[in-house]
Amino acid sequence: MVSYFVGAIPTGYILGKFLLGVDVRKLGSGNIGATNVSRVSGKRWLFLVVFLLDFFKAFFVVAVAARVVPSLMVLCALLVLLGNGYSCFIGFRGGKGISTSLGIVAAINPFVLLIGFLSWVFAFYFFKIASVASLAFLSMVLCSALVMPMNLGVRLLFVFIFAWSTWRHRENLKLLWRGEEE
Repeated sequence: MVSYFVGAIPTGYILGKFLLGVDVRKLGSGNIGATNVSRVSGKRWLFLVVFLLDFFKAFFVVAVAARVVPSLMVLCALLVLLGNGYSCFIGFRGGKGISTSLGIVAAINPFVLLIGFLSWVFAFYFFKIASVASLAFLSMVLCSALVMPMNLGVRLLFVFIFAWSTWRHRENLKLLWRGEEE
């Protein structure tokens, strides 16, 4: 349960309220993630702050679980991701899970993180669209789950991260298809 509650801390929402005086769920895309907070505020540095807070809350949960109760690491990773996406603190709404997924992957396999992060940077550099970069990262996580040696639980977790976060990007995918995504 601790994993869920840590994941459920709505960092983008909190920073929006306290630093900007706004509810980011009512502006822009309505998402509480780093991209929307940055767009709504017009402050690029807020992207990094929200990203890092969401990244490290997941990283620490999974890293601690891996050391304290390794048999529950995958479950803790799932719960921190679900907490981020369905926060009990803000009406079971939340982010799309990219920063959180990066934290999970970093705690489990830094090499997969590096591959995924480089694909994110490459895609963002060429397309300048955060959702395209996020989908590139998710695709690399899925590829690693399919080709790299890892235990079945971690492999299934990485497949779940790909499927769940891609589903959370379904509106972005519709906008991309219509050529309307920013």
